[in-house]
Amino acid sequence: MALNFSGGSSTDRVSRTATIAVPTQRTYLVWFKATGAFDVTTRRLWDFHDGASNGVDLLAISSTRLEFQVVWSSTIGRWEVTSLPSTGVWHSLILAYDDGGTVNDPVIYIDGVSQTVNEFSTPAGSAPSTATELHIGNSAGTDRAWNGDLARFARWDTILTAAEIEALAAGYPPHMIRSGSLFLWYELEENQASAVPDFSGNGRHANAVAGLLSALNPPFMPIYQAPPSASDFATSSGTFTLDRTFDYADGQTGHVVTLTGSGTSWLTSTPVFSVSGPTGVSKTAQSIISDTSATVTITYGTTAGAVTITDPVSSHQEQFTLYVPVDNANWFWSPYNWYEVSNVRRTTAPGAYCRFRFTGSTCKLKYDTSLMQTLGTDADKMPKVAHSLDNGDWVVTQLTKSASVQDLTIASTGSGTREVELIFINFEPYQSPVANIWTPDYAVVFTGMELADGEDLAAFTPRPNNMVVYGDSIVQGVFSQSLNTGNHTVGDDARDSLPRRLGQAFDAEVGALGYGSQGYGKTGLSSIPRVYHVSGGAYQASTSTWDKHHSEASRLSGGLFSPAPDFIVMYHGTADDTGSSSDADVTNSIHTSASVGMIQALRAAAPNAEIFVCIPAGQRKASAITAGFNAFQTASPDSKVYLIDLGTGEPALGLTSGSAANRRSFDGVHYKADTYADVSVRETQAMQASRASGEAVFQGVEQMGRDFYHGDTNVSTIIRILDATNGDPEQSVEHNTAGLSLWYRREGETLQAITPVALASASAAHADGGIEHLDDGYYRLDLPDAAVAAGATGVQVGGTVPDMLVISSYHALREPGLRLLGRATIESSVQASPVPSTTVFAGATALEGVAQDFYNNRYLVFTSGRLKGIGRFITDYDPASRLFDFTNHSFPEPPAVGDAFLITGGRT
Repeated sequence: MALNFSGGSSTDRVSRTATIAVPTQRTYLVWFKATGAFDVTTRRLWDFHDGASNGVDLLAISSTRLEFQVVWSSTIGRWEVTSLPSTGVWHSLILAYDDGGTVNDPVIYIDGVSQTVNEFSTPAGSAPSTATELHIGNSAGTDRAWNGDLARFARWDTILTAAEIEALAAGYPPHMIRSGSLFLWYELEENQASAVPDFSGNGRHANAVAGLLSALNPPFMPIYQAPPSASDFATSSGTFTLDRTFDYADGQTGHVVTLTGSGTSWLTSTPVFSVSGPTGVSKTAQSIISDTSATVTITYGTTAGAVTITDPVSSHQEQFTLYVPVDNANWFWSPYNWYEVSNVRRTTAPGAYCRFRFTGSTCKLKYDTSLMQTLGTDADKMPKVAHSLDNGDWVVTQLTKSASVQDLTIASTGSGTREVELIFINFEPYQSPVANIWTPDYAVVFTGMELADGEDLAAFTPRPNNMVVYGDSIVQGVFSQSLNTGNHTVGDDARDSLPRRLGQAFDAEVGALGYGSQGYGKTGLSSIPRVYHVSGGAYQASTSTWDKHHSEASRLSGGLFSPAPDFIVMYHGTADDTGSSSDADVTNSIHTSASVGMIQALRAAAPNAEIFVCIPAGQRKASAITAGFNAFQTASPDSKVYLIDLGTGEPALGLTSGSAANRRSFDGVHYKADTYADVSVRETQAMQASRASGEAVFQGVEQMGRDFYHGDTNVSTIIRILDATNGDPEQSVEHNTAGLSLWYRREGETLQAITPVALASASAAHADGGIEHLDDGYYRLDLPDAAVAAGATGVQVGGTVPDMLVISSYHALREPGLRLLGRATIESSVQASPVPSTTVFAGATALEGVAQDFYNNRYLVFTSGRLKGIGRFITDYDPASRLFDFTNHSFPEPPAVGDAFLITGGRT
């Protein structure tokens, strides 16, 4: 039974008058139930009093807080719990306090759950050591009467352990817990004004004062005349199993696991479960639901592994796999693409990727498409992702439409440390029914990862640089996998898109921010706003996307990109041209007289980044983009902002505005797969040339010939000469043609004349200035060695002839040896021995001496021959034989001797 206290102005209480020691360490237990709502009166559960006017050690509850108070000699210590328990039901309260130091705070548990305790008065002076009165359910002045029921009040003169506290909260009687330290124990079960017995065995009996009545039993175990044996409470014959269908969407805290038991009834035996596992795993609560059902609430750490739940009495235990949350430090997410909401990661950006390494053979990524249920998205229009295990072939998966969290399993027969990359490659929100991806509901959502027992995430080191690439469907990756279909969105495949190739070349992690049909002045498909909208000379923040994940999530933190990007590439223009955006809109979005253009915004958000403003192939919106760039550099010159223009010739691999499908494009607008590879190479060369020369503008020219290397001798180039009126090839120019003028210009130097010299034939020996017609208006021109000497990054060759047009050539000048282009781009060619195959071939002699494994896992892409534009990751490299091995991902056919290739940063 329990005692009922009537509250109000009653004098109800249980009291003891005697010298009562107050030890340095103490733990209290009381069971309580409030009859009505808490009010402003601080109603006392207990009060150790000094017999005069001060409570020495007391606990009270009011309408605002549960307060613990200890009267130190100088300043009273006061602590509060502001999350009040519910009324009308029974609760256990356990409080442990050590007054050995003023910095110590009490620990307070309600129903076995540790509460947040706030200190609002720091104690000072000396702690109390004795009291002369104890009152339960009221104060010494009888003006703080409890309104409700109380039962089982006990004090231990020590600090109990967490396991002992759990047992008490589960209903174990006090004499089963550290009985040697039990100071007093009242069951509070008398129903009249008489002696209240002390069951601790210490004879500290009390009296019931005034009209206390009996109350219904609280939900704890009854006591016996003699202490019960362990078998009376054990589940020695009981077992339990775990419900493994966990809901991972609620993150890493407060995770509830359901246990289904058999054997001895849990209602009467009340097992106290324990939880063990990796660092950070702990049990925060448990609840016995019925004689065969219980729940345990768990907080996770950030380390993977097996979690064990144990009933210590029966020694029965079960394990389940630890969920790895999305904020695990070893899980890398591509920068500027992903945002976190309620412990999940979301993205709407094709090309967004994640990478991680794990020990074992299988992992399960958890994804959630429940947000899309309200959008009416068809099952066959759901997003697609691709994953690669250990740099192997890509596996494409279309996510399933479901209202619950689902598994994306990545499995292999291998073991050890495995590496995974997963990339969001595709979405189709433009088809009926339409889904607007500029809302927070249309997103790819990942909630975590499940690893097998004993497995863990391994440390992952990202590339050293970061890059942002803005653009339209070209950046999005349309047709990068050669998917020629009626609707180009089906061909969206960011695996081989321009941003990823630029990232490999610059050894950077890349945030690809490209959406189909979106421009500076044009709204994209599915109503995605312009990238940077200026109207009437004013920036329109609500209808611009450069700094946002979607309409409700900013991409910036405190106005800055995080992490700080090293490179930013602006590659809009194609959609502006095809969508008939005005030149003024494009120019003003890049820079306006009011200095509110996109370059200024990017510079403010990334103070140290190098910014590249690119004119798309086909010269789309070239004049408008150039005007915006020039206006910016005139108003606020910036040596780290460049204009990249590949021109109209072969280096641009141009898609002339308004052209139809051709060998470079499926539709006259979007690149084919090999064109993506070529454009990325040319863009890389142009960006590196601008950085190396310090010149703000890179102007492309037709490139007919290979790159040259410092120290080369007797080199020749190709120029073309056309009729200036009708464009027909000129085939009769000689060294002595009237008005012929030839020249070369090295980067950063002045123009140098070339004196024309006659050549006997196309195969004649080299002669500086030698010129000879080959065919169709193409001419061989021999250069002096000074044109390719060290000290410059490139050389342009050109000339004039009256009434004719000379198409000049441009050659990058490289260092010999490894021939580095930028940070990690290496140029070479296929050798004859051994005979090249789809999986093995040798590189050039210049690659000798490279350290073992230097090229392992890097990316090799062909720039000439039958495999032009096709790339694969290198499985292994042997420096002794210069052999490249592609066992894990072979080429579709063998390369030919002499085919040129580039090796970029790849995945390391």
